[in-house]
Parts: sequence; structure tokens; C-alpha cells
Amino acid sequence: MSALRVSADTPKNQELQTFELSTVNSPFRIAFVIFDGMTALDFIGVFDPVTRLKTMGIMPGLEYDVCATIRDVTDGSGVRFVADRVCGPFDGYGMVVLPGGLA
Repeated sequence: MSALRVSADTPKNQELQTFELSTVNSPFRIAFVIFDGMTALDFIGVFDPVTRLKTMGIMPGLEYDVCATIRDVTDGSGVRFVADRVCGPFDGYGMVVLPGGLA
């Protein structure tokens, strides 16, 4: 089991505390759903830090897909994205992230 070290944020106590995370090595799937008219920052603002949990080794079992109902998606300002998966039901995912927008 992995441990996450977090420093106490008080001037008096700079000692590190250890918190056990029981799910860091377990498979966990996330679907990031994108769509025409979404706000790109709403997608990227969540996608970047969440996917870093895997790339930084904090949650090596993390799996994720960028999903849409069509392959090519354009945000509200014209930025284009390509989905990893064109999919429908999200039964196999532990979390579904849906960004905001004016669709």
C-alpha cells in the first residue's frame, strides 16, 4: 500500500503526517465527456490535475478516456478536440466528468 505525505500547514508544526490511501494501486476508470460547444477550460482544468495522479505515480491504476458522441468536437471558441472513444453508456467508469458549456 502506498502512502501520501502531507505537511501540516501551521507555523508551529512542520512535521510530516502520513495518510494511507487504499485505492492508489486499484484500477479506477474515469470518463471525461467532451461535446460541441463545451468550454475548453472547464475540460482542461479538471483533466490536467486528475490525469497527473497517474503520471506522477500517485494513482498508477488510474485509467481514463476522453469520450464523445462524435469523434471531432469543437469548443465554444473554435478549439478542436478529438475523442479517444465514441461511446454511450458509462457503466464501466467509477467517475464521469462533464465540463460546462453552451451546447
